[in-house]
Amino acid sequence: MKFGKEISMFKSAFPAALLAIVFGFGLGSIPGLNSHLHWNLWYVIPISGVLFGIVVGGIQFGYCFLTNQFATKLLIVYLACATLLGYLAVDYGIYNSARINLSNVEGIDDGEHKLRDLISFWEYIKMNNGSSSVETRHGTNIMEIGALGSTISYIADLMGAALGTVGVVLVCKGKYPFCLPCQKYKKREQAFSIQFKYEQLLADQIFTGIRERIVHGSYTDLMQNLNELAIIHQDSKGDMIIDVDQRFCPMCYEATILGNVQHRKGKDWQEADDLKFAFTSQPGAHFEVPKPE
Repeated sequence: MKFGKEISMFKSAFPAALLAIVFGFGLGSIPGLNSHLHWNLWYVIPISGVLFGIVVGGIQFGYCFLTNQFATKLLIVYLACATLLGYLAVDYGIYNSARINLSNVEGIDDGEHKLRDLISFWEYIKMNNGSSSVETRHGTNIMEIGALGSTISYIADLMGAALGTVGVVLVCKGKYPFCLPCQKYKKREQAFSIQFKYEQLLADQIFTGIRERIVHGSYTDLMQNLNELAIIHQDSKGDMIIDVDQRFCPMCYEATILGNVQHRKGKDWQEADDLKFAFTSQPGAHFEVPKPE
């Protein structure tokens, strides 16, 4: 029975996996991007791979969100594997669209030819992963990278793409709560901010009050408290912000409150992870607190 559920999950998530492959192929088919689709820092840090994985992961999670598919560990692995294929599809897009000019080659007419008419895709991959060199911006050869090094660099690209997708899906999973009994993503009821000038006593008072209401499990008191704080504390020059996101299940009306906290240091805003909070109510609690006027 469990195996049947997994097969069903794979089938329902197949369009998300297919999106990764189609996106990769389309990206590789765009002229002028070829030299930027395998950009590694020092041949080790897969910049292009990670960026590809982040974009594809966002697209895949967007599909899962629209179709109410919960991001289980198995589904995340499935999406990461699809991203690997998508990154291979980038190379296939390059291979499929590339054209080269040949002259004086025995058995081949002079002129422009499609690369796919000359060599197979796997021959193209082997050629790309052959010996290469690292040069300075002035063209001076400073390091020779053998076939093994190039292959390792390519594998790092693939792993970077997969990790980029995993990271994005995990972040989105935390930001978009899911109702397991109803198999629905929760809809946003309201989002608002509480902004104030940081003072130790005031901050302690605010966050202690929030924590106490969460511990007591009082959804009504917590929402009333947050709404009151939002009315009182709206200092646009304040250096601390509490972003509140209130969501509810459209079926059973189970509510979730997410609180993200940022503290400004100089000109930059930094996440205060030790102060962020989350609370999930019992089903039906959404109707207990009216929207603030």
